[in-house]
Amino acid sequence: MNTYLSRLKTFIVLCLFIGFVPKIYSQDKNKSETFSQEDILTSYFDIISRIPQEKLYLQLDKPYYGAGESIWFKGYLVNAITHIDNTRSNFITVELIDRNDSIIQRKKVKRQEHGFQNNFVLPAEMPAGDYYIRAYSNWMVNADPEYMYLRDIKIGNAIDVSILSSIEYQKTDDGYLAKIKFFNNTNGVFSKTKIKYTVFDNELKKPIKGTSVTNEEGYIYIYIFARIQNFRYTTSHRCPI
Repeated sequence: MNTYLSRLKTFIVLCLFIGFVPKIYSQDKNKSETFSQEDILTSYFDIISRIPQEKLYLQLDKPYYGAGESIWFKGYLVNAITHIDNTRSNFITVELIDRNDSIIQRKKVKRQEHGFQNNFVLPAEMPAGDYYIRAYSNWMVNADPEYMYLRDIKIGNAIDVSILSSIEYQKTDDGYLAKIKFFNNTNGVFSKTKIKYTVFDNELKKPIKGTSVTNEEGYIYIYIFARIQNFRYTTSHRCPI
């Protein structure tokens, strides 16, 4: 692959150079052969035709989706240099991937008359969050990853209530620091999320009520005089990422 790219760079430099020099003569004085601009360009495109590089683009039907919907896509596979649809691959692979780089769905799509068309059906229980789509042909696997198609998408879930929490305690001089983390069932954290909480405990004269916003790691911190026996919370402006 590196040899191929170096050849292309060499020919591009030569093509620029011949804009100033109409003909390039052979260094062998015993030969009268000359290399014209046409000869160099012919050799350049001959390499492209023999060692083609593909590039893929996907057109989606919407910018964002909800759980239970379908992601419809259409793929266009072209020559990465000429941008002409003269590629040899008849199949592409399209993957839906979550923020942990786990492949949720994968489709192998066959070329049709008007390109590559298919869809992903999103389960109704799919967690809300950030996902991305990756698409490539078998030939592109051997090339640089930059030729693969990548696109970020957001998937929402209006009925997703999978908010989980865990509590850790750190002893202080006059009590405890409760570190409470909020996350979903795929271990995605709820950062920058407003939390309204109430702490109940038999040792407390009255419940502790407050509001806090989770940090980048999904934590809020509460100073208390005893370990929490009963912790309740509600969220607002929910932002799973």
